Amino acid sequence: MTESKVVNRWIEIAVRERDLVNARELLIRLLNNRFPEQVSTDVIETINSQPNLSLLRDWFDQASKVTSFADFARILQT
Repeated sequence: MTESKVVNRWIEIAVRERDLVNARELLIRLLNNRFPEQVSTDVIETINSQPNLSLLRDWFDQASKVTSFADFARILQT
């Protein structure tokens, strides 16, 4: 069977998008669990608009370490 470069590219894009969606959802879930009722819509919008998976993973790591939501919000601003 021959491989289609176009189909392979579509699959790569779909996998990347799935990974971005999952990373965003997990980060928001972590923040909501650690800091109930503190996660603003601005922060959620910032997370949901972030196209860089590596940065989302870094934010997740930082969110698991910070001691306050304000500390995490400052990380997003840098």
